[in-house]
Amino acid sequence: MTTATLTRNPSTIEHGSDNDVDAVFADLAARAGNDEGAANELRDLLLPTCRGIAGHLGDSVVAEVVAAAYAEVMDWAAAEGHLNDR
Repeated sequence: MTTATLTRNPSTIEHGSDNDVDAVFADLAARAGNDEGAANELRDLLLPTCRGIAGHLGDSVVAEVVAAAYAEVMDWAAAEGHLNDR
């Protein structure tokens, strides 16, 4: 599974296995440190869920939730050793 198969439209998202999704997030997290495109792709994948959680509170709150989710993914990737893979 690649980021291309994880569409940003939640109504048509292709659901991969947990391992597939983890692999996509791990790859993006590993590249995000020196690849702004990967960092943006990761944020783009988080945005629909974050908007669903906090969209009614306004764009600035959604941005904060995306930042927090991004930090969580990076913390997870570090704890799982994915950031050392590159």
